[in-house]
Amino acid sequence: MTAACCDDCLRRGHLLGLLAPRISGALARREAPAGLLALDDADLVAAVCASPQRRAEAEAFLDRFEPGAARAALAELGVEAVCRHAGAYPTGLLELADPPAALFVVGGPERLRALADAPAATIVGSRRGTPYGLEMAEALGRGLAAAGLTVVSGLALGVDAAAHRGACAAPAGG
Repeated sequence: MTAACCDDCLRRGHLLGLLAPRISGALARREAPAGLLALDDADLVAAVCASPQRRAEAEAFLDRFEPGAARAALAELGVEAVCRHAGAYPTGLLELADPPAALFVVGGPERLRALADAPAATIVGSRRGTPYGLEMAEALGRGLAAAGLTVVSGLALGVDAAAHRGACAAPAGG
């Protein structure tokens, strides 16, 4: 089912998932180099894994990554991967300086295409939002999703996550 994602992009998507806490920490501490996500795998690992042990763990992950096993695990969860080399990848994302290598989709590439063509609202904000800010982001996300809009964010902790919690809690069907 995940044939819309080449092995290299699938590997990169899984690497980003593995390194997400380190990437988030580097960004929060303002220690991340410019264009962090545009770095190749080895340079990304070096940039966000300060200790030799963490670096070795990430390198071992890359060495033992099996695309077939990753595809099987995704299929078991009902998730498909679409990479930037596939026709279903949203063209607007290709305009980014460092577009995501892979998107992980529930509902299939057709749903992704429909969402990419539909109106959307972006909610982004502080990783350390105030209680009021988090409450408002969640309420905005819920209201926008209930109105039928796709809620888009940078997927960071804080305001972004609150907006997605709200969107996921919205009644189905808008």
